[in-house]
Amino acid sequence: MAFQLSTILPPSPRSRDSLILIENTGSSPWLQLLQSSLTYLKGVTIVVVCVLYPAEDILPKTLGLTRVRVVDRTDDIPGYQDGENGIEEAVLRVLDEVPEKDPVVLIVDSADTICEDKQSHSATYNILKAWHANVLKRPSPSRLILPLRSNSRLLPLLITPSFSSSLVHLILHPPATLQNLAADYLTLPPPHSSAPKFWPIFSGLSTRGEGERLLWGANGAGWGDEVVVEILIRSASGKRTVDRTLEGWRRSGPSTLEDLEELKQIWSRVGTQQLMTNDTPDPMQNLPFNLSLTEAQQQSRAQVPLPYAHEGQPTASVAAGSILYDPDSADDIDEDDPDEDLDI
Repeated sequence: MAFQLSTILPPSPRSRDSLILIENTGSSPWLQLLQSSLTYLKGVTIVVVCVLYPAEDILPKTLGLTRVRVVDRTDDIPGYQDGENGIEEAVLRVLDEVPEKDPVVLIVDSADTICEDKQSHSATYNILKAWHANVLKRPSPSRLILPLRSNSRLLPLLITPSFSSSLVHLILHPPATLQNLAADYLTLPPPHSSAPKFWPIFSGLSTRGEGERLLWGANGAGWGDEVVVEILIRSASGKRTVDRTLEGWRRSGPSTLEDLEELKQIWSRVGTQQLMTNDTPDPMQNLPFNLSLTEAQQQSRAQVPLPYAHEGQPTASVAAGSILYDPDSADDIDEDDPDEDLDI
């Protein structure tokens, strides 16, 4: 089975997706997802901008370092590294050292940290815009990868078409979200439920953080090695359409939702319900008479006249009703108000 994640992370040679946003809650295993994708990159120069994490936490151990450039800014003090020593110029210098004919994958481990250091959303937006413009000049599959928190204030700015016409937006959800959806709302992902029914409920639960609440609640076990990935793809064409799907991910790579161990319970429950439905006896079986009619019997029944009592007789017209009044001596009839004292 072909997975969309297999062509997104890592990118296919013909991929034109220049911007990848990985929306996560901070505690989700997005680093493992990123490392898994970098393992299979070939013929691509990787530029890693380290602001929050050291490079060894981002890059997989099996990745060769011949085509890797690291911009380490984990020791930066806000307000003391600006101008020529600023992070924007440092990254652009490294990108300029790579020939323009070579594809580049630029990874910024924490754009939110850059925004906190700059104390300006617009300044951070302009920095990311300049880096993305450098990536756009290069051949496919060059791209900018930005992990972002779910509550990031940069997120609404970066998903707009003015920043990038094409977009791949990956949102990481805990499997507990689908478990809650199946238990409380009796709703499963498509094709087990209709898309118009599933997505509004799923989006509402995700926005309220129900999955995280279940993970870290009294009976929660925290994040495991499995993730439900919501994939939103906006193409660069003028159709302005967004494809939206769900896929699973494990340490071994992409998988179907049915193969995730944490979701096996809800799929087995669905199978049991279907089996019970199929095994339900038909109440019309084993009757001493036949309830179904043949086509000839149906035609004969249609020819039988219905025994209405007045069928074929014209309906007699009913005369209009009238009020008959016989005045007596107690009635005071005058021309000014003749009806005031009528005793009806």
